[in-house]
Amino acid sequence: TRPILTSTAWALVPAGGPVESKPAKAESRGPVLSYRQPAKDWVEALPIGNGSLGAMVFGGVPEERIQLNEDTFWSGGPYDPVDPEALAALPVVRQLLWEGRYREAQDLADEKLMGRPRHLQAYQPLGDLRLTMVGHDRPTEYRRELDLDRAVVRIRYRIGRTTFTREVFASAPDQSIVVRLTPEGPAKLHFPATLDSRQPFGLRPLPPNGLLMTGRWRGDLSSADEQLKLSHGLQARWYGDALALAVRMEASARGGRVRVDDKGLRV
Repeated sequence: TRPILTSTAWALVPAGGPVESKPAKAESRGPVLSYRQPAKDWVEALPIGNGSLGAMVFGGVPEERIQLNEDTFWSGGPYDPVDPEALAALPVVRQLLWEGRYREAQDLADEKLMGRPRHLQAYQPLGDLRLTMVGHDRPTEYRRELDLDRAVVRIRYRIGRTTFTREVFASAPDQSIVVRLTPEGPAKLHFPATLDSRQPFGLRPLPPNGLLMTGRWRGDLSSADEQLKLSHGLQARWYGDALALAVRMEASARGGRVRVDDKGLRV
């Protein structure tokens, strides 16, 4: 069974220090960052992306987490940042400056001329693709790598007499993130795949081999009157629902079967 998972709709940072860095295989012109263990933290995961979709690949066995981003998914929603009292305050600020009353001018400008709220909305994580590899609790010969020339993350390990390979890349023409899983040996692949998010979300099966996750970012304010006045850290706070999200995943199994229900896919 050689399933291929694609997801259309998922900021990239350097991974932690590599265990080793060496020339890539013949088809690659650049180096490969190589590790002997899965990522424990987000900053250790390996990044891929195509400019609008991004993913951080943790490389876990038997539990894989691929954190997904899409560049238009932010907190909040459309709003007018202009203070309606700004125009009337502008000549007063100018007069205070002319009179040399700089502190008063600064205080009034801070109160009336600044945008509402003081800070902007923040980039948000879209969700996670999760794979649970059944029977892969004790892998050997583990290797996790990022081919910098080909922009492919590869995880390879052995279970008994079978070598399992997991490859992840982002396609710009297809606007998709692709995961390919391949066994070399007598064992077969058997795993569920699902999606989840830190945002409120729901899952819906798309038979025969698809899954749709939809959700909406939700602010934490209890009153709409506070919406353009409060910030938390560098993020403007929000009242109620805001931007919506959608992630679609499909699986194609060569020589195997795919089932789908409201919890996810099973290959």
